[in-house]
Amino acid sequence: MRRIKIEKWTSINSEGNEVEESLLAALNIVIAGKDPRELPKGIEKFQVFGRIAKAFQKAVDTGVLELEESDYDFLKNSIIKDVPSVWALNNNLRKAIETFLEAKEIE
Repeated sequence: MRRIKIEKWTSINSEGNEVEESLLAALNIVIAGKDPRELPKGIEKFQVFGRIAKAFQKAVDTGVLELEESDYDFLKNSIIKDVPSVWALNNNLRKAIETFLEAKEIE
């Protein structure tokens, strides 16, 4: 299991409005931005996405994302493959992604 503290920050969107961002929002964008043909299919991945959705909802309430190892690995591989490189220019976003990638396994 991995536990990642969810930090939040505010940014200005393209319309000039202040918006709250977090690692959860970034992970959602990475997943949603995947080519639908590349998204895994089948009941096993359906269950992975279900567990991730529950973990995200719990993290909204608690501020801590808790993931089973297989779910963490899925998200980590998605980040490694699909994270937009330009995100590194946003210090808060870069730190959030690095925190996720450096999360240690706990028992």
